[in-house]
Amino acid sequence: MMVSLIMFLLSIASQTLAVHVALSSETDKIALLALKDKLTNGNHDALPSWNESLHFCEWQGVTCSRRRMRVTALILQNQYWGGTLAPSLGNLTFLKAIFLTNIHLRGEIPREIGHLKRLQILDLKQNNLHGQIPMQMINCSSLYWIILTYNNLTGKVPSWFGSMVQLTHLGIAVNSFVGSIPPSLGNLSSLEQLSLTYNHLEGSITPALGRLSNLNFLALGGNKFSGQVPYSLYNLSNIQVFSVTDNQLVDTIGNLSSNLDILVMGSNQISGKIPEGIGKLINLKTLGMERNSLEGIIPYSIGKLKNMVRLTLQENKLYGKIPLVIGNLTMLSEVQLYSNKFEGIIPFTLGNCTKMEIFYAHENNLSGNIPNQTFGYQQGLIALSLFSNSFTGPIPSELGNLIHLSVLYLQENKLIGEIPMELSACSALTELVLESNLIHGSIPSFLGSLLSLEILDLSNNNFSSTISHELVNLKFLSMLNLSFNHLSGEVPEGGVFNNITAISLFGNKDLCGGIPQLNLSACPMLPLQKKHKRSLKKRVILFIAFGGVFSLP
Repeated sequence: MMVSLIMFLLSIASQTLAVHVALSSETDKIALLALKDKLTNGNHDALPSWNESLHFCEWQGVTCSRRRMRVTALILQNQYWGGTLAPSLGNLTFLKAIFLTNIHLRGEIPREIGHLKRLQILDLKQNNLHGQIPMQMINCSSLYWIILTYNNLTGKVPSWFGSMVQLTHLGIAVNSFVGSIPPSLGNLSSLEQLSLTYNHLEGSITPALGRLSNLNFLALGGNKFSGQVPYSLYNLSNIQVFSVTDNQLVDTIGNLSSNLDILVMGSNQISGKIPEGIGKLINLKTLGMERNSLEGIIPYSIGKLKNMVRLTLQENKLYGKIPLVIGNLTMLSEVQLYSNKFEGIIPFTLGNCTKMEIFYAHENNLSGNIPNQTFGYQQGLIALSLFSNSFTGPIPSELGNLIHLSVLYLQENKLIGEIPMELSACSALTELVLESNLIHGSIPSFLGSLLSLEILDLSNNNFSSTISHELVNLKFLSMLNLSFNHLSGEVPEGGVFNNITAISLFGNKDLCGGIPQLNLSACPMLPLQKKHKRSLKKRVILFIAFGGVFSLP
C-alpha cells in the first residue's frame, strides 16, 4: 500500500514538473517571437527558421539547456536588419550569453535586461544603439563581460559599474560618453580589460585605476584627458597593453611594467627624454610616442627590445644619430622617425631588420649616400620615405630587389646620376616621387612598364631628351609631374597626356605638340615630313588640273 502511494505521488510530481517545463518553454518561445519582430524590423524574410515547424531550440542563433530546454544563449551577427531590442528580452531569464553584434540595432538597451540574473556575457558591439546604459543592468549579478563598443551610447560612464565587482571585461569604446572616469571603477578588483577609447571623456585619469591589480589591457586613447598619467598606473604589474594616445596629457614618461607588450602614448603633450629605462621593457612589441614634444637622443638601451615590431617616434624634437643598436631589433616591420632632427647617416646595421615593411625617416637632417645594401636586404619593404633630407650620391640599384615596394619618396635631396634600370623590377610601385634632386639622363622607357603607377613626379631635376611615349601605357596614372627639367620634342598623346589636370610640364621650353590645352607650339616638321608634304601638294595640284581638262565639254 505504501509503495503504491509513493509511486502515485512521484507520478503527480513528474506530471507537474512536465507541465512547468512546458509552460516555461512556452514563455521563452513567446519572448523569442516578440524579439524577432523587433530585431528584424518586421522583415518576414529574416530568420526563416524561427517558425512553428521547428522547436525554438533549433532556431538559428538559439542555444538551449539540455535538461530544462530553456534559452541560454542568443548569437546573431552580421545582418542588416536595423531593428530594436524588444523588452521581451528580459523574459529569457535563463540567458547566460547574448551576442547581437553588427546587426544594425537602433534604439536603446531595454531596462528589462536587468531581469537576466543568470546573464554572464553581454556583447552588443557594432550597432547603432543610443541613449544611456540602463541602471537596471546592475541587477545582472552574474555579468562579467560587457562589450558595447562602436555604438552611439551617451551620458556619463555609470558609477554603478563599480558595484559589479565580478566584471573582468568592460568595453565601451567608440561611443559618445562624456564626463570623467568614475573613481568607483577602482573597485573592480577582477577587471582584466578596460577600454574607454574614442569617447568625449575629459579631466584627469583617476588614480583609482591603479588599484586594478589584475588589469592587463587599458585603453583610454582618443579622449580629452589632461594632466599627468597617475603614478599609480605604473604599479600595474600585469599590464600588457597601455594606450593613452590622442589626449592632452603632459609630463614625462614614467617607469612602466616590464610585462608591457604595447605602449602607445602618441599625440599628447609629453615632454622630456625617452628614458634609458625603456630598455627594461623587454617584452615590448609596439612603442608609439609620436606627435609629442620629446627631446634628446634615442637611448642606447632601446637595442635590448628585441621583440619590437613597431617603433613610431615621428613628429617630436629628437636629435642625434639613429643608433647602431637599432639593428638588434630584427623583428621590426615598421619604423617611423620622420619630422625630427636626426642627423648623420642611416646605420648599415638596419640591414639586419629583414622583416621591415615601412621605413619613414623624411624631414630630418640625414646625409650621406642611401645605403645600397641596407634596403636591398629588406625584400618585404612596402614603403620607403626619405624625402627632405640631404642624401647624396645615386639612387641605389639594389632598390630593384624590393619587388613589393609600393611607395618610394626620395624627393628634396641631392641625389645624382640616372634612374637605375633595376627599378623596372619594382612592379608593385604605385607612387614614385623623385622631384627636386640633381638626377639627369633621359626619362627611362621602362617606367611605362610599371603598370601600377598612380603618381610619378620627376620635376625639378636635370632630365633631358624627349618624353618616353611608353608612359601612355600607365592606365592608373593620375598625376604626372615632369616640370622644370630640360625636356624637348613632342609631347605624347593618349593616356594621362590627354588629361590636362593630371599633368604638369612647365619649365621645359623645348617641348611642343600635345593636346591643345597645353598651349604648346606646334612641333616643326622633320625634313622627310616636309618632302612628303610637298609631294602631296604637287599630286593634289596635278589632280585638279587634269580633272579640269577631262571635264571640259
